[in-house]
Amino acid sequence: MTEQPEDKRFIRKFAWFWSIFTASYLTLITFLTIPEANVRFADSALGFLLGTAVASAINYFFGSSMGSDKKTEMLGERNE
Repeated sequence: MTEQPEDKRFIRKFAWFWSIFTASYLTLITFLTIPEANVRFADSALGFLLGTAVASAINYFFGSSMGSDKKTEMLGERNE
């Protein structure tokens, strides 16, 4: 099954959204005062965003998923 151009556009937009959201969140928790009771929550949320959302997007575009997509495309071209 090949990916349609709309799917690739959605994945890119989705990755951009989470990257911008994470950068905004990082900026806000860096420069705004966080109440002492909420510091651990803010740190946990930041760790989640950096460890999951951004890392997954980077891994998709530059990691094994991108190589797998290229291999699939090459195999599709070869079979045509």
